[in-house]
Amino acid sequence: MSIVSTHDDGGVHIWDPSGAHTSSLVGHTDAALCVAAGPDHQQVITGGTEGIMRLWNIEEPDAPITNFRGHSGGICAIAWGGIHLATGSSDGSVKLWDPRVQEAIHSIDIVGGNTEVAALSWSQSSNLLAIASECRSDVPPLLIIISAPKNSDARELPCFDAS
Repeated sequence: MSIVSTHDDGGVHIWDPSGAHTSSLVGHTDAALCVAAGPDHQQVITGGTEGIMRLWNIEEPDAPITNFRGHSGGICAIAWGGIHLATGSSDGSVKLWDPRVQEAIHSIDIVGGNTEVAALSWSQSSNLLAIASECRSDVPPLLIIISAPKNSDARELPCFDAS
């Protein structure tokens, strides 16, 4: 088991459970903001302010396996659910990805794209995705639930407005 952390200098660090630093993943050119472990726990995906997601094998930390691009802003949240990845961005969008083909399969603009995505979380069955927006005085916080069936057809369910 490993613990992976991100840092505002672009560093992504791997630690063992005792707290000893074991390696670093070098590739982000600006702040690394988020990380999610893959289903096999051997891969992690990281996102940062430069708007690029990087897929890594933690056993081979010298270079990312691949990079994903698709957001116009920084990546603030990543969640891995089953075979899908979800990313949330400062550009106000959430994208669902199929990492096997490295393409976004669905995109959703949150509140017209004028609020940052703060957090993402998949349900245990990986068929529902919760999306939380940032808290700002001019935009009420939102919780949106996306239904993402196994066939990759996502649809928005009614929003919960926390204002």
